[in-house]
Amino acid sequence: MTALEAHYKRLLQLYPAAYRQQRGDEILATLVESADPERERPTFGDTVDLVGHALRLRLAIGEQQPIGRLFVVVGPSQLVMASLMSMIAIYFGEWRPFAAWPWVSPGHMGPFFTAGPIVYFAWILAGLSLLIDRPRFTRALVGLSMALTAVLVPFGHLFSLGRPSMFFLLFLVALGLPYVAVPHQGSVWSASQPWQKALLVLPFLPAAFIVLGVARSGSTGLDPGTYFYRVALNGVVPWIAWSVTGAVVLSVFSLAVSRRLAGATVALLALPWLVLWFGNHFAAYVSARTAMGGFVLTGLLLLILAKFATTVRSNVLEEAGAS
Repeated sequence: MTALEAHYKRLLQLYPAAYRQQRGDEILATLVESADPERERPTFGDTVDLVGHALRLRLAIGEQQPIGRLFVVVGPSQLVMASLMSMIAIYFGEWRPFAAWPWVSPGHMGPFFTAGPIVYFAWILAGLSLLIDRPRFTRALVGLSMALTAVLVPFGHLFSLGRPSMFFLLFLVALGLPYVAVPHQGSVWSASQPWQKALLVLPFLPAAFIVLGVARSGSTGLDPGTYFYRVALNGVVPWIAWSVTGAVVLSVFSLAVSRRLAGATVALLALPWLVLWFGNHFAAYVSARTAMGGFVLTGLLLLILAKFATTVRSNVLEEAGAS
C-alpha cells in the first residue's frame, strides 16, 4: 500500500460504515487512478470533497438521500428569498438617500446606517448568479455570504460599526443553508418538473407583503435602522404565525395523501420564517403563550421533515445495494 492510499483510507474512515463497505474500494480506486503517481498526500481539494461528502452522508443530507434531495428542490427558492430580503433591508433600513430621516448614525458605514450591506450585497449577488445559471459560482457566493454574516459581528465591534439585528442575519443564513449544503445542484432552469421552476417565483409574494407592510408602517420618528428592524418588521410578522400554521396543515394533509415530497417542501419553506418570527418577538417582549405557540409550530415542522426522511427509503445506501 502506498502512502497516498493510506492517507485516502484514513479519510474514508469518516464515511458511514455501510456506505464505506459498499463503495469504499470503488472510491479509493478512482482517487488513486486520478492522482499524480508521485503524489504522497491527497490534494486539499480532494480532502475537502471527501470530508464534506462524508459529513453530508452522516447528517443524512447527501445528494441521493431524502433531505438532500429536498434541499435541492427548496434551495434555489430560499436563496431568491434571501436576495429579496437583502434588497428590502438595504432600501428601508440602510441606505440614507431612501431613509425617512437624514441624520448620520454613530456606527454608519459610508452611505449606509450599519455594516449590514457587506452581507446584503453578497446575498444579492448570489441570487443574481443563480438566475443567470452559474450554480457552482452561486454556491461559493452563498458560502461567502454565510461566512461574512459570522464575521460581521466581530468586525463591527472592532471598527465601531453598527450591525443589523442578529435575528435578521440568522434568518438569511437559514434561507441560504439548503442551497450551500448540497453541491452539484445544477441549473435551476433544467428542472424536470414545472412546479420546481414555479418555486423561484414564490418568494416574490411574501416579499411584496413585507414591502407593503413596511411602507405603510411609517418611520415613527426613529432612525431607519431601528425603524426597520424593530418597528416595521414587528408590524408584518404577525402573519408569519398564521402562514406557518397553514403550512403545517397543508404539509400534514400532503403526507396523509402520500404526497410526501410536497408536504416536506412546504414544511422546509416555512421553517426559516420562524427564525424571523422568534427573533422579532424575543428582541422585545414575548409572552409565555406566544413563545409556546412558536415552539409547537417549530416542533411540528421538524416532525414533518423527520417523517419524510424516515418514510422515503430511496437513500444513497439502498441505491448502492441495488447497483
